[in-house]
Amino acid sequence: MIKVDLKAARLPLIIYGIIFLIYSALLTFYPETMAFNKTKFDTYQSDFFYWSDFICPLAAVFCIIMQLGNTLEKRSFEFLCSLPESMGIIGRWCFTLCALILPVYLTGTLSCWLTEAHEFFSFGELLYLSGANLAFYSVLTLILMLIFRQSFYSFCVVCGLMFVDLSTGDKLFFEYSSFLNISCNMPIEVIKNNRFVYYVIFAIVLSVCIVFVKTRMPNRLNKMR
Repeated sequence: MIKVDLKAARLPLIIYGIIFLIYSALLTFYPETMAFNKTKFDTYQSDFFYWSDFICPLAAVFCIIMQLGNTLEKRSFEFLCSLPESMGIIGRWCFTLCALILPVYLTGTLSCWLTEAHEFFSFGELLYLSGANLAFYSVLTLILMLIFRQSFYSFCVVCGLMFVDLSTGDKLFFEYSSFLNISCNMPIEVIKNNRFVYYVIFAIVLSVCIVFVKTRMPNRLNKMR
């Protein structure tokens, strides 16, 4: 039976909870801090996107790495690969994503929509715009953990990409930046296409990860070390 190591994820979960409480308090007592302001590009800029596009995915990366890190140690990797497919690393990743991360993200997004964003977006549109980064960085963390089997390398690659992309805005990756919602320097059509591309990448990479695990490639790579 797969182990759900909540103790390993204690620190990121505490940080995640504190951030969510601060976010909820701002929405309740100072909703103007999350106000959506229209830009000259017919898009809406809000501090909400800092939470949904950066803080949420960053916390998700921490949670996933902490959940998968101990599992992918060399001594326990043979045991992991011998488990039934439904209880392997994909199952642990799904649990982390669905049980630990999505409830907080969905609750925060719904709260923001009810207090501020409902005048500009439907709830589905807000989810579409803000959920792509969470999906992309979560699955990127998964495949890097499968490839490197070392949490340090996975953390450096994912978080390094996030911070470089965020700090340069749309000046480095242009319309392919994952933080177009934050910069809001492009038309809404470009942003929606950008989000679609990231969802497609998520689906492709997740499919690769499932095939990777089902063909026992991690087990073979582990034997070659």
